[in-house]
Amino acid sequence: MEATKLLIKMDIDRALYFAYKTGRPVKIGLKSGNTLENVVISKLWDTSFKAKKENTDDGEKGTKTLKVIVGKHAVDFVEI
Repeated sequence: MEATKLLIKMDIDRALYFAYKTGRPVKIGLKSGNTLENVVISKLWDTSFKAKKENTDDGEKGTKTLKVIVGKHAVDFVEI
């Protein structure tokens, strides 16, 4: 039996809130054309949010964690 993907259309605020509460990694598309893949929403405010992505390199020293603050008006889509 083939697995099917269930897509639920939510507005951006609800999708970000869901991602924040569950701590699940999400893909965020920005209106500038950039995407943030596998980020976790660590803070959520009325007009912006903080997204964080841990590096999964195998213990390589000198790698940095991606942390960004994004305005909600700049978000095009959120994939959960």
